[in-house]
Amino acid sequence: MNFHNEKTLGICILVCLLIYIIKINTNTHEHFRHSIQYSRVVDAAASESGPALPPRYTNILLVLLDGATRQNLYSDAVSPVITARWNACGIRFSDAACVLPSVSAVNYFAILSGAPPYINGVVGNDFRRPWRQKTGSLFDSLNKAGLSSAIIGFHWYKEMFRGKTSYIPVECCGDRDSREVANAALDLITTKRLPYFTLLHFTAPDSVAHKRQSGTGPHYTASIREIDALLGEIFAGLEKEYPSSLVIVTSDHGMNADGNHGGSEDSTLKIPLYFFSHNLRPATVDRGYTCLSIAPTIAALSGIPLPDFSTGHLIAEALDEPRYNSYIEKSIARKELLARSLAHPSLIDAAPLTFSTADDRRMYETLLAQKLSNYPSALTAHIMMTQRIAASLLIILFAGWAARRKAHGLKINLCANAAIVTGAGIAMRHIDSRIAYDIAAACLIFLMLCGAYCAFRFSSLLARRSPSAPDDAAGSLLYLMTETIILAGFFVPFYTIIPDPYIFSVRLFSLALFYPFILSALLRFFHVLDIKRAHETVSR
Repeated sequence: MNFHNEKTLGICILVCLLIYIIKINTNTHEHFRHSIQYSRVVDAAASESGPALPPRYTNILLVLLDGATRQNLYSDAVSPVITARWNACGIRFSDAACVLPSVSAVNYFAILSGAPPYINGVVGNDFRRPWRQKTGSLFDSLNKAGLSSAIIGFHWYKEMFRGKTSYIPVECCGDRDSREVANAALDLITTKRLPYFTLLHFTAPDSVAHKRQSGTGPHYTASIREIDALLGEIFAGLEKEYPSSLVIVTSDHGMNADGNHGGSEDSTLKIPLYFFSHNLRPATVDRGYTCLSIAPTIAALSGIPLPDFSTGHLIAEALDEPRYNSYIEKSIARKELLARSLAHPSLIDAAPLTFSTADDRRMYETLLAQKLSNYPSALTAHIMMTQRIAASLLIILFAGWAARRKAHGLKINLCANAAIVTGAGIAMRHIDSRIAYDIAAACLIFLMLCGAYCAFRFSSLLARRSPSAPDDAAGSLLYLMTETIILAGFFVPFYTIIPDPYIFSVRLFSLALFYPFILSALLRFFHVLDIKRAHETVSR
């Protein structure tokens, strides 16, 4: 094999490595490979002892407004029915949040399983179907207890929970489904066929925001205002037929100003959360919860076993004291079992703790929930610490090698490439929304063009002042790609066992990783233009 073929082979290997690095760092890549023992957790949950409690309510209705922001559902002007209900008999949570990545199917399943995406397997919208799910859901616990359930919503729910619950389809879709969803619920209520647990899903806010590309415009707020009025009819029907019911109102994620979600900004992460019942006193709760707390709290209110892999802490404000005291020990035991199954020493103390007060138990359960939720980021930080040490050593060796090269222009091209990749790596964690990504990507592309042009001009100047043999195109590309991969070691893991939930930041950095190809192509383009211009000058 000659030297040119060796360079070509090296480029092919580096291209495959770049693709691999990008793939494993996207939120839709299913690569959870840790030592969690799913069967052990399920067996331990099945052997759970303790007297079953009767359901606290005759019926529970979970209302999910897809993509509705907290600001709108907490506004008297946009949601007067909901806020009036809260003032009469409801609890409102001022610090509730969805899970990352902040896309729909991920949070549907998180809400109904109590398990985070890295455990339940639903890490993206395309991973919603049963063969992707690694855990059960609230419907499994309800079925074991003989409690009826139903879903009124669009077809994704049929795909996700086929055979586990009754599914009532909504023939319309998008921003036209609100009346039909409400009518289906009212039909169950007025005919006294309402199951014990019913999920009511409105897709209109999300659909309108995407369609209008606005999460603050009049069409978006009008869709929420329409659902608020329809909920007034549902509340009235429940008052008449099911006065001892509980209604939970929330959303799967919020929405940013440009009608998108999937990022990590507050307008997307922060969600509304209400509990409505006549035995609840009006209150606002400042304690932080995530949507992972909804499923275990519904299980406790229903007197059934907690979902096997629930990591959210119980919403104490929605539970009476005896019921909370009964379930807090089970919740702690479940989280300790999950932590031991993950076999990570930072997750759990070496010895079981004893609690002298109820507040101690509550704080410990919250701490366990936070550690389990933060496990992916803690694990990534551990991987990156080792990786950055290795990358630091490699970049020193690479810099020493590059300093010895005599080819004109190579050092300039390497500096331009290093600036682009490093800049994108530093900026990536500040990219928390689609609009931030669009702006950053436009700036990055502009800098790529400027960097390539400046590199070309400097290399041309150096070639005139100090002629030397230039590297061939394959050689330059090989050196640039090698530098890019070493620099990538400072910003993204080369081996990870959990999906990266930061969608837009990875997209931006992925763009920067292919700058060697862009730089090489642009340098060639500028070189051709320069030759053409020189020929035209000679001809004249």
